Amino acid sequence: MAEPVSKQFLLPNSRQSIKSSVEELLDFIVKQLPDHVNKEAISFKIEVILIELLTNGIKHAGTKETFLDITVSEKNIHIDKKDFGNRYQPGNITSLLIYDPGYRELLTKDGLHSMYAVVESDTQIKFVCEEMDDDTPLDVGNLMEHFGLLIITKASDSFTYEYDIAKGLNTFSVFIEL
Repeated sequence: MAEPVSKQFLLPNSRQSIKSSVEELLDFIVKQLPDHVNKEAISFKIEVILIELLTNGIKHAGTKETFLDITVSEKNIHIDKKDFGNRYQPGNITSLLIYDPGYRELLTKDGLHSMYAVVESDTQIKFVCEEMDDDTPLDVGNLMEHFGLLIITKASDSFTYEYDIAKGLNTFSVFIEL
């Protein structure tokens, strides 16, 4: 079994750089994928995740750059998007991290899914999706913010956020099983 391959990328937080950044990151990941993986199928999933991570960084972090730590192994891909920007605060909630573990906050929903932020600890949130049993038609004009987080949550096997208070470091972690 091959050893995991890791690399850190320092990327500009700008709209103009998204395409080239995604291409660079995707190229690195695809070259590391084991032979047993359907590269075409996994590439689409990873590309969508990368676009959303970088877009959210541009929209919300308020920094000029962002770090992506990527590790590819025989069994999984782990992506950490890190920045020292604005702390993640969904909607008008000052911080979900003040709530007890298990607290759930609805962040967004579409016609098929509801996505929640679930407090794991005083520094970590896990994003989870649930299929909706509701037959109410989707009102596209009323889509909630955080639709990109829903996309990442659905495309990954695990998606979390952690805030390091001492460092002021935001880390969004994506885990994909191969």
